[in-house]
Amino acid sequence: MQTFDTKHIIGTIRNIFDYDSAKMEPSPYRDWVVLVIGFFSLLILSAGVGVYLFLAVSGGDVFAPHAPALDEEGPFSVEAFANLDTLYQEKEARLEALLATPPARPSDPSQ
Repeated sequence: MQTFDTKHIIGTIRNIFDYDSAKMEPSPYRDWVVLVIGFFSLLILSAGVGVYLFLAVSGGDVFAPHAPALDEEGPFSVEAFANLDTLYQEKEARLEALLATPPARPSDPSQ
């Protein structure tokens, strides 16, 4: 029975992360293995995301309307609508005052 040898494990980890391009020979087999493993990893990941989204949409969790509680006030209130008319009347009066008295023309410094 073989016991865990920490030196062997540490050496294996160092060899995995010791990536020096001068030590490694170019190999088409290794390149294809990396491409195929990467492709299947992305395929499995995208299938998992697709299943998750399918289950979330079919369960109604994604597009379900969340109605506010009856005691909760929404973004609009009656008081805000009552003040809205006076707000626009004030803006209209200010615009009329600005149109009635046009701004003074700046003097030309060259004359």
